Amino acid sequence: MKLRPIFFIAAAIAVALAVTGILSTVTKAGTLGTESGDWAYPNGPTFDATLGSQTVTGTLGPTPDDGQDPFNVNIPSALAVTSVSYSGPSGPHNLVGCGLTGTSNLNQTFSSNNSGCQLSWFINTDFAVSSSAWTVTIVTAAVPTATPVAPTPTNTPVPPPPPPTPTNTPIPPTPTNTPVPPTPTNTPIPPTPTNTPIPPTPTPVPDTTPPTVTVPADITVLATGLDGAVVNFSASATDAVGVTSFGCSPVPGSTFAVGTTTVDCSASDAAGNVGSASFNVNVVVDSSSIGTLDDEIESLGLPNGVTNSLQGPLNQATRLLEDSNPNNDGAVCDKLDSFLEHVQDRLDDGSLTAQQAADLTAFATAIQSAIGC
Repeated sequence: MKLRPIFFIAAAIAVALAVTGILSTVTKAGTLGTESGDWAYPNGPTFDATLGSQTVTGTLGPTPDDGQDPFNVNIPSALAVTSVSYSGPSGPHNLVGCGLTGTSNLNQTFSSNNSGCQLSWFINTDFAVSSSAWTVTIVTAAVPTATPVAPTPTNTPVPPPPPPTPTNTPIPPTPTNTPVPPTPTNTPIPPTPTNTPIPPTPTPVPDTTPPTVTVPADITVLATGLDGAVVNFSASATDAVGVTSFGCSPVPGSTFAVGTTTVDCSASDAAGNVGSASFNVNVVVDSSSIGTLDDEIESLGLPNGVTNSLQGPLNQATRLLEDSNPNNDGAVCDKLDSFLEHVQDRLDDGSLTAQQAADLTAFATAIQSAIGC
């Protein structure tokens, strides 16, 4: 499918004049682009915003193949986006960038993070059966030039006063002679004690009792990321003579993968006796883990088009779950199947590494198993 965005010369002139300060207070209205043919993922067009109000228009349908229209708008550093609005068929849609981490609400007002950034739209509908027009309006304003503030002068330190003149120190009186004590008389020497017999050394009893190792019951936690979850636990060992070494593998605070991992703990005493115990750590996923998968995709730092293609099926699956309609369970599984197909496509075109694709596939497959797909 071909991409044919239309750029107007008047919009480009307005941006140039706004940057140089000639039109810093003038508001212009215009059209950034109009869809001709079909804007298809992942090759949506990119437009540069101008000063004032401008629109991007397009049409979804009338065939099931035209159910998605992605495009991007760059906001120059000399401009700030103040608001965006949308009219057209209902979604699910997606909007990300300029401080937005991903939202289906295409009507937004900005107060920060709105200059020198890029906004990405993902206009989407569930297979339109008739032609449906849509319009996105972007409003920008010139960024004011800040006036530097002169630094406040610091106070000049006042030197300390001179030290006081010491007064005369009186000379102490000469001590009188101290009398010498009389020489003590001879103290009688006590008699030498007789030898005390030494008791025999007892024969040591060999230590054959191993240390007692105490571990927690099996632990079950929800995965917090693609690599599983960090799990802390407490284990200990005691011995009548004393424990010389103790440890567990994996250690507390390790990251445990999705599934069941056995933790083995052992302790030794000075006699070489060894005691041990073990328990299981179960890292699980459920329907809420679709949101965790969505967050992990956002953290990969992929291009907007790749991120949107992966998040689209997940956002649709989340909305089906929020309907609390058991009849939607099969549709949720279908959306997860669609996500796995997108992952394979992105691996094939080089957008994902083999490790990234393997991690995303394993996590999504675990969710399907947990919800009974």
